[in-house]
Amino acid sequence: MKRRSNKNRTPALRNNVKVKNQPLESSEQSQQMMTMHHYQGAIPPPAILEGFEHIVAGCAEKIVNNALQESVHRRDVEQKSVDANIAAQKQDLNIKELQVKLIFRSDAIGQWCGFITCILCTCGAVYFGVTGKELLAGGFLALPSAAVIKAFFADKNK
Repeated sequence: MKRRSNKNRTPALRNNVKVKNQPLESSEQSQQMMTMHHYQGAIPPPAILEGFEHIVAGCAEKIVNNALQESVHRRDVEQKSVDANIAAQKQDLNIKELQVKLIFRSDAIGQWCGFITCILCTCGAVYFGVTGKELLAGGFLALPSAAVIKAFFADKNK
């Protein structure tokens, strides 16, 4: 396998990578050394900003202004996200409150309808008992009696 010579490679300064040619013991061979500078955050360290300023006038100010604008934008987006989350939670709470009210209303209507049915069946049983139709009176009385018994023995955990 043939090894590529370092002589064909061109030294470059890209992305803060410095390539330096350093002679070895033998004058025919050379070695390349690369150094890389890495930083985190929106604003580079002052030394790098100064290097940018030497290359392009006003560049450092643009970088700092861009970082400040990006910071303001990020906080604005985060605030909008928090506000939207709060609004969604309030809407969900309002929906749940409405559901509870409607379920309560539905239960109350069911109880009133059951009460009216029991009263009517009892009145019908009394009427048929007075007129001598005991079989019909027993049938009419069985319906509210069964409903009341079921209400007492029904499983409340359903």
